[in-house]
Amino acid sequence: SVASNNLMFFPDSTISTSAQLTIGEETNYTHSYPKVWGRNIRIRWLPYQDDLRIKTTTNQFNIYNETTYFEGSLTYNPKGIWGSGTVDLTLATTGAKRFDFRQYDFSSDTASFNIRVLNSQDWALTTDNVRCQVDMRQRYAHLISNDPLAITRIPTHRYMAQINEFKWWMDRHELNLIAGQTFAPSGEGQKYGFKDEPLTGARYISTDKAQDSLSFVSPSVMLNYEKKILDASRVKYVDVADARIFPPNEQIVVGPDGRMMTISKARIMANRETRFHEIYEATVNISGRYSYTGSGKYDYIDENNKRQTILFSEISVDSTRQSVASGSIAEPDSFTLNPFFLFQGDVQWAAARKYLQFEG
Repeated sequence: SVASNNLMFFPDSTISTSAQLTIGEETNYTHSYPKVWGRNIRIRWLPYQDDLRIKTTTNQFNIYNETTYFEGSLTYNPKGIWGSGTVDLTLATTGAKRFDFRQYDFSSDTASFNIRVLNSQDWALTTDNVRCQVDMRQRYAHLISNDPLAITRIPTHRYMAQINEFKWWMDRHELNLIAGQTFAPSGEGQKYGFKDEPLTGARYISTDKAQDSLSFVSPSVMLNYEKKILDASRVKYVDVADARIFPPNEQIVVGPDGRMMTISKARIMANRETRFHEIYEATVNISGRYSYTGSGKYDYIDENNKRQTILFSEISVDSTRQSVASGSIAEPDSFTLNPFFLFQGDVQWAAARKYLQFEG
């Protein structure tokens, strides 16, 4: 229904610049319609085409419910409701030149999609050129990128990536970011006979200048914009400086400040070219593409293949971007360099050197 104090009648149409509009939910044999209502709406009724054309002026109007708004223009006729503009879902906005609206859902072939941080006007995620299907009854949205090279930004965590597919659970405040690109191995280590497998997923690159484009590859990331957590799964490794860091269970978490949270029980291989050394059960803090610190265990194997564990309490990167570490061996450790020599003192490790350096 349309109500107005200034209807203007013409031979081919009826116009109002400040109408009150109500369209009720309806389903017929071929089409369905959402509930739409609002005030100060511009309308144009074309009786011979059986079209009601609706356009917002100073106010948005409601669509579906009290917390969903539309700004733009709609066409309402026996074939359905479609339009061009922006849908504001409170926690997200989506804009398109063509939306098709139905009783409980709407879709677009080409849309932008922006999701807000909970209780904030800041954006948790922004992306363009996606096909979207939004189910208002199930409170779920499915987006597929039209362009595999399009950049999706995650401003809260200062990361960007090329995402193929998005699954959004509105009431859980979660987004699943899915990608299946293949990244060829870097070729590091081939000179020494090593061959790496390709990585699959999206490459997430930090846009924080302090992190020097730190990156990781993951096929599936959960973004919780209530907790401001980026939880990446199936992360094979993270390359930092000259090292390769393997997280346990192939999982890393990026916190609200855009920093990777501490990785426990990680494995460190260094360097990526010679691969002389491996540290395990490591606690690692990654602060950038060329910077990490931590501690972990190292197995020293003597000439008789006797294995002894050394704890490196300080692992870091030096000024040449080489991984280095230091630790101490106390007398109670009964550490032997070989069957004839006990050792007590300090031990140094550098990724480019094949052997440890003992001072004591």
